[in-house]
Amino acid sequence: MNEYIVDYSLFVIRTENNNEIYNFLNNSDDRYMYYEILNTLNDYQLKSLYDFIYKHYIICKKNLLKKNDVLESFTTTDKINDNLRSFINKNISKEIFIINLIRVYFR
Repeated sequence: MNEYIVDYSLFVIRTENNNEIYNFLNNSDDRYMYYEILNTLNDYQLKSLYDFIYKHYIICKKNLLKKNDVLESFTTTDKINDNLRSFINKNISKEIFIINLIRVYFR
């Protein structure tokens, strides 16, 4: 799986220290690093990241994703984990898609 993840350095400035429990990744060896990144973001930054993911989802939905692949639009920050988990649904390619978007967002 890791060979398909973009190799960009991540640059994250810690603004919060939340203890939200994320579990949307299943196959990544580095999943706790991504969860830690999300826990360092304030609400505005989480919304911005999710909007970034959602906009790319809309672009890819036209050509790459199946019609039954649904990512809910942003409602509140506490729904991010559930939305991403239901979108990924234990699919490695979707998990790589989300991880790559997080990595690109923070490069």
